[in-house]
Amino acid sequence: MEIDRNQTLISTSAIQWDHKDTIYYDSPGTASDSYRFRFYNSVTATYSEYSPTITGAGYPRNSLGYLIREIRKVLRDKERKLVTDDEIIRFINAAQDIISGVRSDWWFLRNENSSTTTTAGTSKYALPSGIDNLGVTDTIRYNFNDGTTNEIYQLKFISLLEYDYISRDNRNDDTIRDDRVQYYTLLPADSSSASGYYNVWPIPKTTGRGTFYVRYFEEMSDMDDVADTTQVPLPQIIEDYAIAMCYKILNREDIAKVYEDRFWGPAGEIKGRRGLTGLALLEQLNYNQKRPKGQPRSLVDFTGREPLRRLFGNVRIDRDRLHEDVF
Repeated sequence: MEIDRNQTLISTSAIQWDHKDTIYYDSPGTASDSYRFRFYNSVTATYSEYSPTITGAGYPRNSLGYLIREIRKVLRDKERKLVTDDEIIRFINAAQDIISGVRSDWWFLRNENSSTTTTAGTSKYALPSGIDNLGVTDTIRYNFNDGTTNEIYQLKFISLLEYDYISRDNRNDDTIRDDRVQYYTLLPADSSSASGYYNVWPIPKTTGRGTFYVRYFEEMSDMDDVADTTQVPLPQIIEDYAIAMCYKILNREDIAKVYEDRFWGPAGEIKGRRGLTGLALLEQLNYNQKRPKGQPRSLVDFTGREPLRRLFGNVRIDRDRLHEDVF
C-alpha cells in the first residue's frame, strides 16, 4: 500500500493482515496536510485507484465519512456487524431527498450564475449546470448595457402558454428583435442541457449587449464517497434520519421513533410531511417546480403607476402613454 502526503509518496507499507485496520503514523504530519492511499498488486504490478483525499484533521463535520462514523457510534456498530455502509449511505441520501421535497428553496442552496450573455437572434439559453434537476429558479435578472445605458432589472416569468402567445411572430429579424429583454419562461432538460433552458422575449438584437443573472437553487449532491459533503448546514438532522431507519431494519421501533421525531421536528410543524417518501415525495417535488420562487404575485396593478411592470424592465414611458394611462 502506498501513502501520499500532499500528493507526494511518503510510505510503501505492507497490509497488516493480522489487524482489523492497517495503520500508519505520520509523525511530521499536520492538520493542514492532505492524505490519500492506493493499493499495489505485486503479482500483476498494477495499482488501484487512489482513495478519497482527506486532511490530517480528519473528516469535516459535513462529510459522508464523518456522518457514517457518528451514526455507527450511536448504533454501537463500529465493527459493521449490524448494518452495512451501503445501507447507511442510502438512508443519508434519502434524508437529503426528503429535505428537498419539503421545500426546494432552502437558503443554503441559493446561488447565482452570471456567465451567460446575449447572442443576437437567440432566445433559448441553458440553465446553470448546478441547478436542481427539475429547474427550480429563484429569479432571472438582466443587465442591459448599450454603452450609454447600464442598468439591471428583473425579467418577468410567464407560463409557456403566455410565451407562445407573445412570441407568435416567427420572423426573428430586426423588426421584432430588441436588446431590452423583458420576459422568460422555463423549458425542460434534454441531452444537451441536463438542467433545462430558459426562453427569453424579445429576442436579443445584439450579441453581448445583455447579461443574464440566474438566481437558482442548487441540486442536493448525492453522497457516495467518504469525502463528499452535504450542503445541509446541520448534518445531525441527516444523522437522525439514518439512525432511525437503521433501527427500523433492526426491529427497534421504539428507538427508531425517537430519532425519526428528531428528524421531522416538533409535532405541530410536521403536518402532512411524514408521508414524504415514494410517490408522495415525487408529488411534492413536482409541486415545488410550478413557479420561480422569486416571482412575486400581483393581484392589483395600479393604473398609471405600474410599479411591478417597471420593476421588470418596462421603463420607457412617454408623455402620450402617461395621458393614456392616467388622464
